Amino acid sequence: MVKKVVQELIIKGDIYSRKLSIYDWTQLKTDKTWSFVTREKIEGYTYPDSHFEYNMMTVTPTGDLNFETFNDIEPTESTDKERIMLMYSEYNKENSRVCNSVEGLVFSDINNIHAIVRTCEFTIPDIYKLNMALKETNPNTAVRKENLINMINAFSSEYPQYADETNNLIAIIREQQPVLTKYEIRRFMNMQKKYAIDLNQYMRDKYGVWMHPRIQSLKNDEYLMSNIVNICCFKKDFVLEEGEEVYYYAGEKSLRRSGVSRACIIRKIISEKKMEFKDLLPLLSVEFVRNGQYTVVPFPFKYLREYIKISKNI
Repeated sequence: MVKKVVQELIIKGDIYSRKLSIYDWTQLKTDKTWSFVTREKIEGYTYPDSHFEYNMMTVTPTGDLNFETFNDIEPTESTDKERIMLMYSEYNKENSRVCNSVEGLVFSDINNIHAIVRTCEFTIPDIYKLNMALKETNPNTAVRKENLINMINAFSSEYPQYADETNNLIAIIREQQPVLTKYEIRRFMNMQKKYAIDLNQYMRDKYGVWMHPRIQSLKNDEYLMSNIVNICCFKKDFVLEEGEEVYYYAGEKSLRRSGVSRACIIRKIISEKKMEFKDLLPLLSVEFVRNGQYTVVPFPFKYLREYIKISKNI
């Protein structure tokens, strides 16, 4: 909690000083100035006469910040601002038809504005396989000691490199009651060890006896656990007439029990011309926005949100 409070204070200090300090912007190794834009409805207007306020933050290659606010009510002589407002409306109109929503714009070139779109799609693990695995590895299920020893001996004959570990395991099991629960067996095997992982898989494949589901193993993607961890960026199998589209999601930094029940919202990036968003993917892998977890949009949007709060309180 203290760490989070300190991080929030640093972010506010960066906004006042107009200089990034919580993140080394030079890590991006970019010579471009990037702009991030959000918009909010102005109260007092309703559809179809809605009006919007736009907030923009620019970041120079050295991490200097600049903030600007403008709206579509007051006339502007800036063609760049007009283009930003036009593209925001166009992107929003195009995606609202399929229940998607534009969360912001990002660009380094005013003629190649990218939109970050929150889609209605999401990723989840394979719930059916998870359910099956939990049933088949019920810790209260009983296994006869004699059958277990026979399976371990068969494993040892095929994997002699584990002879010492399997001999020790058999010696422990011989001292137990005639019937053991899978919970007890897993405790004796120690599923953190390589031989136990291979033994678990061997008994499952050879005898249909499954001791441990290994849900938290990212190397075992049987349950599609990679769908809820790390940052993934991908393309779909179609080509636009103009511009490009990529999709991404930001999941849990590590697989924890609290993260298994949550899905990852898939976001779409649309560019007018060449896709540049991949250069900004490192901005998702920071831990000071979502309290130790990856952020779902580039962290400069966090700065924009804080800037809006500060501006309204002045």
